[in-house]
Amino acid sequence: MNFWGLDQWFDTLTEDTLICTPNQRLSRFYQAQYQRYQLARGCKLFRPLTCTALELWQSELWRKASLSIPSCAQAGVTISALQKRVLWQDILNNDETLWSAGDVLDVALEADKLLAAWGLAASEVDASTDEFVLFQAWAKQYKGQLKALAKAQGVRAILDEQAVQGLLFSTIASGELNALLPKKVIFTGFDQWSVPLKRFEQSLCAAGVVCEQQQIWRSDKNNAQCTVLPSPKHELFAAAKWALAQSELGLSVAVVVPELGQRLAEVERAFQQVFAPESLLPNAAFDSSLINISSGRPLSQCPLVSCALRLLAWPGQKVAVAELSAWLLSPMVGSSADLAARTALLTELAGQYTSTNLAQLKAAVAERNAAAREAGLPVLLEHFYVVLETVHKHIGANSCARLSPSAWRDVFKLRLHAWGWPGSRTLNSTEYQQHEHWLQALDSFAALDDVVAICDINRALQLLTQVLKAPFHKQTPPAKVQILGVLEAAGQLFDGIWWLGLNSHTWPEALKLNPLLPAALQREHKMPRSHAGAELSYAQSITHRLCHSASQVVVSYAAFDGDEPLSPSPLIEDLPIIAVSEPAVLHPWQLAPAVQLEGVVDYTAAPVLVPLELSGGVGVIKRQAACPFQAFAVHRLGATNREALTEGLDSRDRGNAMHEVLEFIWQRLETQQALLAQTPEAIATLIDEAVAYVLARIAKGRQFGARLLELEAQRLHNRVQQWLEEERKREPFSVVLQEKTLPLELEGLRLTLRMDRVDCLADGKTLAVIDYKTGNSHIKSWQWPRIDEPQIPLYATALPGVGAAVFAQVSTQKMQYMGLSAMPLLFSELTDVANHKDWPASFAEVLEQWHAHLQAVAAAFVAGDAQVSPKNASSCQWCDLKSLCRINELNLAVQSEDALI
Repeated sequence: MNFWGLDQWFDTLTEDTLICTPNQRLSRFYQAQYQRYQLARGCKLFRPLTCTALELWQSELWRKASLSIPSCAQAGVTISALQKRVLWQDILNNDETLWSAGDVLDVALEADKLLAAWGLAASEVDASTDEFVLFQAWAKQYKGQLKALAKAQGVRAILDEQAVQGLLFSTIASGELNALLPKKVIFTGFDQWSVPLKRFEQSLCAAGVVCEQQQIWRSDKNNAQCTVLPSPKHELFAAAKWALAQSELGLSVAVVVPELGQRLAEVERAFQQVFAPESLLPNAAFDSSLINISSGRPLSQCPLVSCALRLLAWPGQKVAVAELSAWLLSPMVGSSADLAARTALLTELAGQYTSTNLAQLKAAVAERNAAAREAGLPVLLEHFYVVLETVHKHIGANSCARLSPSAWRDVFKLRLHAWGWPGSRTLNSTEYQQHEHWLQALDSFAALDDVVAICDINRALQLLTQVLKAPFHKQTPPAKVQILGVLEAAGQLFDGIWWLGLNSHTWPEALKLNPLLPAALQREHKMPRSHAGAELSYAQSITHRLCHSASQVVVSYAAFDGDEPLSPSPLIEDLPIIAVSEPAVLHPWQLAPAVQLEGVVDYTAAPVLVPLELSGGVGVIKRQAACPFQAFAVHRLGATNREALTEGLDSRDRGNAMHEVLEFIWQRLETQQALLAQTPEAIATLIDEAVAYVLARIAKGRQFGARLLELEAQRLHNRVQQWLEEERKREPFSVVLQEKTLPLELEGLRLTLRMDRVDCLADGKTLAVIDYKTGNSHIKSWQWPRIDEPQIPLYATALPGVGAAVFAQVSTQKMQYMGLSAMPLLFSELTDVANHKDWPASFAEVLEQWHAHLQAVAAAFVAGDAQVSPKNASSCQWCDLKSLCRINELNLAVQSEDALI
């Protein structure tokens, strides 16, 4: 029976009628509308509408039956869906044929539910597939576990949801529950009359209850119109803009989103950006009364609960320092008063370790506290040290314990209390609700005592995580705009509906057979998602309902999903097409006051007060040549980015190790003649000695494994041995300086240079300055006016008697010397500047040009030149200052100006 509008339907209802709906959302909707209906009639005192969701009503009937009907009371003890899930998970975990039990769990539970709903026993179905043979074995084990639990608890049976449902239906049909049943039941909002629902209706009819199926429509006409948008993102924003416009007119609207749970974050952000873009700004909140979303994210993903899980899962050994921010910087841990001090602690730890443990963290906090006391400063982390000390003791006391879930619940509560969770600040409304759900989840976890004996903490945390997969729905006041999944929209009436995502791939939904059940069995019984005709009929029913549930209905689909073209669902092909303009979305940054601003370009900072001593050696010259702003930001503003630590030796460690090993060797040898006099065995021994000494120094205070150091030693030995073969090929030389510190002043900048090595060549007076390179290098990097690699030019111009500038490329790709020389007979592997078209005719002129251009670069820095002017693209490739110099924005502005010319 169909009714056009709620008021017409309410007029027909009697007091002895119960309304049964597929979900609680529809029940609440009917109750609210019934109250409006009665108040509009002038009734101030009236009996509430008897309306309930199907599962809720069945649960309540069973609860009352188990209290008042002896056969039900003695039937056995029920287990929850969570307890059943844990039993099945244990069965699958013990099956060695499975690669991943977690991937099969939901499929197995669905298969068990389908068979029970159709009144089929797994053992009685012919095993036509290998997968079903596996499932039969699991189902048999599950039944055996239920019997074992019943025996252990001294009860007749352990009943799961499907068993309870069967007993309830038979009890209703017997008439034993007639006193609890209404005279009439109206089923409304059901798009599919499932087998369990049919069995329930049949049992009610057998008890003498009058059952009717009724549908309520907003309009007797299909007013739906179709539109197409370029992409799913455009489609979502268009729906949000439409919903905002309708709600501003005081209309009730629904936006129906298929697979809402999977798109939840995208949907939330889109509607926030449309309804309240200012809420996306830092420290801004979104008014939850503007919209209501039917889907919720798992409780474990909510910030408050996610933090609790991380605290409980603190590993006994190590945790990556990068992950410490989840603990140290959370306002939900300890006191918010020491949050800034914890931030400083994290910065310090990140510069020292890649991973740490609780003991090291305690030691670091104690060291900072002691330093503060010694300096007479406030001890900012005193409370945090107490927190760490308490937690450390608590973890040590329970690390090897095997307890029941209820005992672990108490342990978890104590540990979180030790951490100071959920923090010292007052919780907001959403956090308070999350905290309440957390406490309820802990009680559900403790109830697993009935199916889990004792377990260690890892198993306990796995079980708790399973409990926390339940969705969290924030309680919000009624909203004009409802964002619903397809099923959640069942039966509700609105002024307007926008149903998006209706392309031919998604509607009707594709068949999805349960892989554990025989396909023929599923098709024979027309189980969900197994029969094309049934799915088409189901989709047609939902489409018809939604298109008649509002006076204005818009359905839409995207023309493309990425590069894939899409077409409309065949169920909406005949609808009239309307054009919808692409939505203009206001971004949060556009909310700044609309003031006419004047652009001022100023790339000149205040001059440097000279003389000025700068740390960093040649870095200031190198950065000023690459991009003046780099030098200004790093050496005057102090803008630095902490380099990420890595496990083992990073590229800088390896480069330093190579330098030090070669320094060690040449301190012993001093001359090429001594090198040539050594036997291969003696050289190998010398290299091993140097490598062992250097790696021992680098590893001091750091956590390197023996195998890692062994591999690094082998790598270093092989590379140094190959390099010494190159040294043997040279003309005679002696090493006169290694890692020499040399002061230098350029235009008032006092720099400290550190030269890798200086050789004296065969004539006894000509010097060659050498810079070791473990990567690729080229002498083009010495060319002026903006010299990419100024180390060698600085060294060469700072020392008298230099006749060769050299890169020593100690690389796995190629071992070689390269550079410039005034006298090629003394260093034949180098380029003779007199015979090279890209360089002046003499080495002396090269030195003059280097000196002049290095002075010019230094003078520009001293004068305050801070222009964003990278020499080339590589200058920006490894630069961390893009968000400070805004070079990307500057490039966009230049492109815009060029387009206008």
